Amino acid sequence: MIGSSAGIRALSVAAGLGAGLFAPQAAHAQAALFLRLAPEAAQLSMEHRKVVADGAGPGASASATSSSALAFAATASAGLSARLPSGLFVGAEVQGVLADRRKIEGTIMGTPDGNVYDVWPGAWDFHDRYGVGGSAFVGLDLGAGGARGYVFGGMRRMCSEFATRGVNPATGIRG
Repeated sequence: MIGSSAGIRALSVAAGLGAGLFAPQAAHAQAALFLRLAPEAAQLSMEHRKVVADGAGPGASASATSSSALAFAATASAGLSARLPSGLFVGAEVQGVLADRRKIEGTIMGTPDGNVYDVWPGAWDFHDRYGVGGSAFVGLDLGAGGARGYVFGGMRRMCSEFATRGVNPATGIRG
């Protein structure tokens, strides 16, 4: 009944636009603690696919719709980075994400075949709420004015809300 969501998160925006709240403080010789607050932008896409089957027979009806929108969030990160003797930088961070309340909305089309297993038409909406995650990174001095290049990756779990409504085409009653 409920579709899946796929979003491409622009973590590079968080890294590129991140503003350090405090200058790195040495935890010991070559390590630094950091806090960062960064904006984030993502193209969020949602597909809602509904399949209704008659348990007594072989029949089924299906309908699907999709929609997408630009979404924004604020990401707070805390982590530890260290410079290795080889000149590489390594680190890890934990993240908390607070998403805007922008909804992705759509309408699923009904299957008016007159069968008991018809899909009822109706509106649906989806939006992210908050998330938590973590990432690790490896960096290298680029030499020009203290510039560094980083490669990083991680995982994030988002808490999202999805709601769907249907209207019985025979009676006009919402269900």
